[in-house]
Amino acid sequence: MRILGTETSLLTRIFTGLFSGVLAVLLISTTAFAQDTNSADTLLSPAQWKSFEANVASGIRSENDGVRRSALGQIAKFGGYMDFTHDDVIVVVRSYREESVFRNRQLAITAIGQMNNRWGIEFLDMLRATETSDQLKNTMISVIDAYWESHGGNPYKDK
Repeated sequence: MRILGTETSLLTRIFTGLFSGVLAVLLISTTAFAQDTNSADTLLSPAQWKSFEANVASGIRSENDGVRRSALGQIAKFGGYMDFTHDDVIVVVRSYREESVFRNRQLAITAIGQMNNRWGIEFLDMLRATETSDQLKNTMISVIDAYWESHGGNPYKDK
C-alpha cells in the first residue's frame, strides 16, 4: 500500500505549491500599496484635517501626560501640514520649558520646528544659550537652521 506515491497526493502537492505562491504574491502586492505614514494623509478631507488640527490643539493642553505627548508627536510628524495659533506655539514652548523628561523636551523642540512659527523659532534660538544638554542644544540648532534655510536665511546672522 503506497500512500505518498499516488496520483492524488501529487495533485495535492502541486495545488499546495501553487496556492502558496499565489498567497505570497497577494501578500507582497498588498503591502506595496500600503499607506505612506511619513506624509500627510491624502485620504482626509479638508474638514477632517481641521478636526484633526483641533484635536491636536486640545491634546497639547490636556492634563493627561500621554495625550500631551501624543499630540506633540503628531505635531512633530504632521505639523508642516497644519495651521497653529500663536497660543498653540506658546503652549508647546511652555511644555519644553516645564518638562522634566529629556525625551519629552526633545519632542517639544521638534514640534516647535514643525509648527512653522517664527516666534517659536526665535524663542528656541534665545533659549539655546541657556540649554545645558548638548543633545538638546544640537537638536535646537538643527531645528533653527532648517527653519531659516527654508525661509530664505537667518536675518540675524552676518552674511
